[in-house]
Amino acid sequence: MSRPKPSQLPGDAPDGIGAITSYATEVALPATGTWKNPGVGCAWADVVLTAPEAGLPLLFIETDNCTEDASIIAAKFDEYMGH
Repeated sequence: MSRPKPSQLPGDAPDGIGAITSYATEVALPATGTWKNPGVGCAWADVVLTAPEAGLPLLFIETDNCTEDASIIAAKFDEYMGH
């Protein structure tokens, strides 16, 4: 087995943002109900990141690339802004 290149050594990767526990997927953004029991028809974010230590208190990410029509994805952003 060959020796790893210096760029492949553990610890050589650049620092990321937040810990692994800072990320969650398929998170309900309840306009009604609660975080544990969201109301019917609430928006759902594909990925949510919280990293206030990096100046990023909350970030929602929509990643429906090639699985939904652009107009549907755009409507989700409008719905997110409404909550």
